[in-house]
Formats: sequence, structure tokens, C-alpha cells
Amino acid sequence: MNTEPKEKVSFYANCPDGTRNKLFNYRVYDMSHSMDILNKFKANKFEIKKAYHTFSNGKNIKLDIMVKSIDGNTSLTYSKTKHLK
Repeated sequence: MNTEPKEKVSFYANCPDGTRNKLFNYRVYDMSHSMDILNKFKANKFEIKKAYHTFSNGKNIKLDIMVKSIDGNTSLTYSKTKHLK
């Protein structure tokens, strides 16, 4: 059984060290896994600029980035906007 991630999250972020618009790419299992990775970067003071999710069939979607606050804790939420090529 092959359990390697077949999907991908790609995003541009400004880094805490001052690097701007750095591109990050990670293999993920699903959209939830993508959100977990993006939230971990946000928690480590990265400013997420743009994010994309690529499905195993090669379809891409741009993720709209929204900040959500629950009980004073902030996290990022994402909504699928449109399919890209």
C-alpha cells in the first residue's frame, strides 16, 4: 500500500527573517493537511501571501486566505475560489 501524499500545497510567504515572497511547496494528503501546514507557518510568524492546492488529478485551485479568531486564538481559514489549469 502506497501512502505517500499525492496532492500539493504551494504558497508564497514573507518570512520572519525578512525574506519576501518566498515560494514553498509541500506534498499533502488533502485540503485539511494543506490548511494544517499553512497554519503552522502562520503560527511561526510567516505572512502567507498567496496559496494554491493541487489535487492528485492535476487540477489547481487558488485558496482565499482569511484570518479567523476563536477565543482570542487566530488561525487561517481558506476557501476554494476557482479551478486553474
